[in-house]
Amino acid sequence: MGKLSKENNVFQAELQAISQAIKHHENASNRVNIWSDSLSSLQAIQNPTSPHPIVRKIQLQFQERNNINIGLIKAHTGHLGNDSADALAKRAITEGTNLEILKPISHLKNILNKELLQEWKKEWDKGTVNRQVHEIIPIPSFK
Repeated sequence: MGKLSKENNVFQAELQAISQAIKHHENASNRVNIWSDSLSSLQAIQNPTSPHPIVRKIQLQFQERNNINIGLIKAHTGHLGNDSADALAKRAITEGTNLEILKPISHLKNILNKELLQEWKKEWDKGTVNRQVHEIIPIPSFK
């Protein structure tokens, strides 16, 4: 059971779970059905031009195996398998082994925005021209 870092998002977690399920059944000789309640993940997997690295990995996994199907299941409807998967996901938060995957672009954007605002504030505070505006807007913002 693996867990992602807090910087990773739910979409990445859903995709990673699908990839792990495929890997778990890579040597199965019989037909395997994998069910997911993540419509966005399934749509991404069906997109042949998806640039997402985990999606591309899953697509390659499917190309190598013709005995695995994947389908959509409704979330939180009392389906035993889905409820068990949700319980395991919650347990993984505290007990899981750390999995290292790329952070999402949104995480990088947040870091860059924070750095940019800090630098902007330094320059804003050092400025000598139009200090009246500095009195009205003491802290620069993207808003």
